[in-house]
Amino acid sequence: MIMNKTKGFTLLETLIAVAIMMVAISSAFGLAPEGLVGARFAKNQTTATYLAQEAIEAVRNIRDNAMFFAADPLDPQNWLKDLLDCVGQLCTIDVREAKVSACISDCSPLDVLVEGDKTSYVSHIGTVGPDRYPSIFTREIIITPRINSKVAELRDDTGEDTEALITVRVRWKEGTITKVTEMNEFIFDWWTFTK
Repeated sequence: MIMNKTKGFTLLETLIAVAIMMVAISSAFGLAPEGLVGARFAKNQTTATYLAQEAIEAVRNIRDNAMFFAADPLDPQNWLKDLLDCVGQLCTIDVREAKVSACISDCSPLDVLVEGDKTSYVSHIGTVGPDRYPSIFTREIIITPRINSKVAELRDDTGEDTEALITVRVRWKEGTITKVTEMNEFIFDWWTFTK
């Protein structure tokens, strides 16, 4: 009688192959939570950047409205008149109403407002409901007037009140760590200077 020898996997080879495959799959599953944490951080960082840029645009708009609709050439800070709550101190900005208000101690977190399929971040007003709830983001603004020596040279004066630095900080928590996005931009009293 002749025995037919066929080659195949032994039980030991099969177990080793399954063990190698399990190690490869478990390492991929181990990386998935890190990828999710990274994606959440990227989303929050992008949102914080947009919120900071939105605040800068709103400050520019408030400054322009003060110059166009309430020009007072005798008041050197007229161009900052609707932003005075933010000069030298922390404040918040309601971009919908184009108004700033000083923070008493800490600035309040923004609220998430849901209107149909549109979601936006708005200043906290204390009321929450199904269409409005607190967000993880807090936005702070401070305006620091500066002396612009180039303008002073051209106008032959002190150059005061012709330039200001806007600093916007957006804070949020990632677990137990507080993250911060900060933007700085200079604004100018272009109305007075062009007269």
